[in-house]
Amino acid sequence: RRLLAVSREALARIASCAYAYRLTGGSQYLQQAATDLKNVSAFKDWNPTHFLDIAEMAAAVAIGYDWLYDVLDEETKAAAVSALKEKALEVSRSTDSNINWWYNHGDNWNQVCNAGLVAASLALYEKYPKEAQVLVTKAVESNRKPMELMYSPDGNYVEGYNYWGYGTTFQVILLKMLEQNFGTDFGISEIPGFMR
Repeated sequence: RRLLAVSREALARIASCAYAYRLTGGSQYLQQAATDLKNVSAFKDWNPTHFLDIAEMAAAVAIGYDWLYDVLDEETKAAAVSALKEKALEVSRSTDSNINWWYNHGDNWNQVCNAGLVAASLALYEKYPKEAQVLVTKAVESNRKPMELMYSPDGNYVEGYNYWGYGTTFQVILLKMLEQNFGTDFGISEIPGFMR
């Protein structure tokens, strides 16, 4: 019913191994990250009935693909590209409101799902610029809602400290990706309450 535990494990493993490889050059880290990338890319889907599963898996694959791009073999890169496009970006465009309801909600789902999709979009930006731009623009527009509802006016997070840690972690990742790639977070971090 849920793939979230697997997605979280993939994110932890791939990001850690990619970081360790970049830091040390140890081939064992590259090999493990590449193996994990191939494995999760080969899944039938990333569970579209629970979009958090897709979002965290997309973040995992996007990070591995991006951070290790120069050293991954072509087969692994092709698998990652195909998986990100088919299992994340295309699913995010579904007209099924049971899949993409979170776009219109102001909670941690919005923060996590938009961060994962932006990571995937940026990873694929050179190959699919139009699709990526549409998703980044939609994420920026959609993400204002949780920023207004969750932190305003004094920085308190409506869903409590546990979800504050979860939602805010992905929110900061989203803001950093926007700023790093576009030179701005489009004013999202200036929404009252967030910096407090």
